[in-house]
Amino acid sequence: MGRPAACRRPADPERHPADDRPGWVTNHGDVPTYPSLRVHGPVTGPRIWNTVTRRVLELDLSLRDGEWVEMETRPGTCWALRNGTVNVANDLSPASRLDLFTLPPGRSEIAWSANDPSGTARLEVAWRSAYTTL
Repeated sequence: MGRPAACRRPADPERHPADDRPGWVTNHGDVPTYPSLRVHGPVTGPRIWNTVTRRVLELDLSLRDGEWVEMETRPGTCWALRNGTVNVANDLSPASRLDLFTLPPGRSEIAWSANDPSGTARLEVAWRSAYTTL
């Protein structure tokens, strides 16, 4: 049986700057922004959540070593693809709304869990700070 993917407790803000902790992200803007996420295998049943918004993305699938799933959350361009080609949106749980998975202004922690047999699975999160425009 595999080991669970590593998860960390939220940092103590008095002792650690947020941007120095794995999983912490900062949207320096004044409106929510939409992240792009990539889960690298080997992993089964990845679950990703934002500890601030409590939004979750859960996938009922397994990835072998060398495989990945990319998720784009921007409205109008939402998708979930295995290895950049195969649509896996139907593997998202009913509670998983890509278009509602945002990073609010300020600091957030993106946490995740999964069954990881090798201890090498990882999650990448990419985002840009978002600002109000005219």
